[in-house]
Order: sequence, then C-alpha cells, then structure tokens
Amino acid sequence: DRCLKALEQSESQQVGSDSYTFFLRAMCLHRLDRPEDARAAFEKGESLLEPRLRKPLGEFEGFLPASQIYQQVLMRRETAAVLASATLQP
Repeated sequence: DRCLKALEQSESQQVGSDSYTFFLRAMCLHRLDRPEDARAAFEKGESLLEPRLRKPLGEFEGFLPASQIYQQVLMRRETAAVLASATLQP
C-alpha cells in the first residue's frame, strides 16, 4: 500500500501518464493480490506503449531517449510474465 501511495504522489507531479508507471502499479496490485486491478493497470500501460512501438522512433518520439523506451518495453515484459505466472498457479 505504501508503494501505491508513493506512486500516486509521483504521478501527481508528472505532466502526463506513461506506461512505466502503469506497469509499476500493476506489479504493486499483483503483490496486494488484486489481480483484476493489476490486469487493468497493465492493459492501460500497454495501450500507452504500443503506439511508440509501431513507428520508427524519429517519427513519433522527439523527447524520450530510446533507452527509456527500451526500459518501458523491458518493464512490460517483466510485468506480463509475473501476471501470466499468477494465472497459471493453482
């Protein structure tokens, strides 16, 4: 719960939403055993990340370094793996 509150405080100081924040939220919600909320946060993060992956970086992203986009892609992969493993466990 403390992590979610810290994440909300951080979000309040951001200009806009980013996928990384939603993936972090999904991980926190997963740890709190709130799978539906975790899945919703993951899907929102995925919807924010997807447009960046469809076009060459030069056409879409003028301010975010490629390394940060890569970090978001890695976080998406890790979050997806955690959520998938939770649905496979009895």
